Amino acid sequence: MALILTRSPYIIENVNASGVRFDDNAVLTLTISVINDSFNSTTLKTYTLNYGKQKYIDISPLVRDYLIDRDVVTVTATINGTINDVAQSFTVLNAAIASDGYSYYEEGVNKDSKLIDVNYYAGSNNIIYRYKEQPLTIPILFSKDDYPSSGKGSDISVRYYNGDTLIRTLYTDIGFSSSFVRRWVTADRIQYITESTYDSFEERVIEDGGTFENNECIELFDEEYIFYPATRIEISELTNAGIVTELTVVPVGECKYEPKKIVFVNKYGVKEDLWFFKKSTQSIATDKETFRANTVNSYISGDLSGHTYREFNVNGRESMTLNTGFVPESFKENFKQLMLSEKVWIDNGADLLPVNIKNTELELKQSVNDKLINYTIEIEYSYDKINNIF
Repeated sequence: MALILTRSPYIIENVNASGVRFDDNAVLTLTISVINDSFNSTTLKTYTLNYGKQKYIDISPLVRDYLIDRDVVTVTATINGTINDVAQSFTVLNAAIASDGYSYYEEGVNKDSKLIDVNYYAGSNNIIYRYKEQPLTIPILFSKDDYPSSGKGSDISVRYYNGDTLIRTLYTDIGFSSSFVRRWVTADRIQYITESTYDSFEERVIEDGGTFENNECIELFDEEYIFYPATRIEISELTNAGIVTELTVVPVGECKYEPKKIVFVNKYGVKEDLWFFKKSTQSIATDKETFRANTVNSYISGDLSGHTYREFNVNGRESMTLNTGFVPESFKENFKQLMLSEKVWIDNGADLLPVNIKNTELELKQSVNDKLINYTIEIEYSYDKINNIF
């Protein structure tokens, strides 16, 4: 099944399954749908597009219109026409998944993300740096030809390891039950799996052979300082366990600065986390208008506090400069996708707040040139500080 990345062209050629061209009266019927959690399909829009003299039709702009408030939609495309005066119908796409992602120019036309077809992991890097006191979330995207109407879904296992020690195994599929304990994937084919296994201070003391003596102060400390121990994750299909995606997880501790988490929509059209561990600075830029006020009466009466030049419509936008700390060279892919993202947020612990990347240029660093690699970016909150949303 195709994964249609709608920020790049997705071309449907006016040919049948054998590559033979239909006549000029061929019609492409394009249906865009959504599927609810009960796996019932609702049609959003059906387009009837005439090829005429055209050889190709790019469906991406039409599909992308319906991804403004959605992560994915499903797309069916059928060509009807005649070849040598014989009527034919060819289904090009059957409930294909479309997301607000993109492919690179070098990847060629109609990039079908075989990587996800094999292993489902939809992150930009198989090395993940995360704050050790916060759970890790990884994006999973089901794009294979395993739509529930076929009678079964794809089962995958997500195994968390600390070194070579298995901590926890999660099983997930797209909606059919079995004897396994599962995390259910919503019908839109995207799941964000968050690590739920952690070590408390008590567990770490006991694991190290110590004796834990509890009191109120230690309870408060234990609730605040937890450690998520996973250092490696394996993802594979249960029916094809030999195909394994292995993620290396690097838990990072930071005692001086407050780590910041950026969330962005990556090239596959899913949300991905990116941590900045080192120094961050905040600033605010303001806009305002001024006018010259009449303060004659108050001035004559001896009141010198009146503003002759008064300000109004004052508002401002906050910005922040973030530093990653040292990261591997492979993180240039993370930052390439961050810079190309159209939707970015910062996690303040309670909400995802919208931000924009102020940088218009960023060096993609190489260890041969830079030795130790640190990335610095500047973000600007995507709203005015004074609430004027209405």
